[in-house]
Amino acid sequence: MATENAPLPQRPIHRSTARDQVARDLRGRIMAGDWRVGEMLPSQSQLSAMFSVSVPIIREALQTLKGEGLVRVVHGKGAIIAPLDSSNVIRALGLLAQREYVTLHNLWEIRSLLEPEIAELAAIRATEAQIAELEATIQPTADPQMDVAAWVAADIRFHTLLAEAAGNPILPLIMEVFVSLLAESMRLIRSRKPTNAPAEHAAIIAALRARDPVAARQAMLVQIESNRRDIDELEPLAATVELPAAIQERG
Repeated sequence: MATENAPLPQRPIHRSTARDQVARDLRGRIMAGDWRVGEMLPSQSQLSAMFSVSVPIIREALQTLKGEGLVRVVHGKGAIIAPLDSSNVIRALGLLAQREYVTLHNLWEIRSLLEPEIAELAAIRATEAQIAELEATIQPTADPQMDVAAWVAADIRFHTLLAEAAGNPILPLIMEVFVSLLAESMRLIRSRKPTNAPAEHAAIIAALRARDPVAARQAMLVQIESNRRDIDELEPLAATVELPAAIQERG
């Protein structure tokens, strides 16, 4: 495990690309696990000496890593390894979606391609603990008086947990991004009328408990079709994708 005094590679760095090379070297070591989450990087002056570049270049490289969500820069302390989360990806993809006028139907198509497979895999691979967590997540959503924001958060959590239960570490990251981009439309749908989502989620969980991948796929297809009808009704009120408010605030 790296410490503040651990040597970093001494390699010549051209000034025109110094920031990118320093950022690349540090990124590589962070991703390799040389520093744990919450651990401090060497100080800017130490990094400056190790890389033989100026402190401003080190500061710019750290800002690059901060923008990627790899470090937090704390005034008076330095750079700390940050836990990875999907908010940066959601923010970037959300901005791209807004610029390119991506529609809710575009996102729905992605879900329709991914989630039937996810449900099928989850019926085979989910642990009993994962199924119980899915059940606990959706249980409050059956209450029609549930706060809309809490309801949307629970719905996003359900689909992310289902992707985790599929046993492929990439799937929950993908699903969290795309379902989060649907959050505003979900909020509008839920605020206008009750949805069938609680019953549809329960059917998916029942198929998981029965270890029936065919039934799990079919239950997910039912929910996806229900979601398509909701989106049809929602447009043109919200034809294009909007960044979730929580993601905007984090940015």
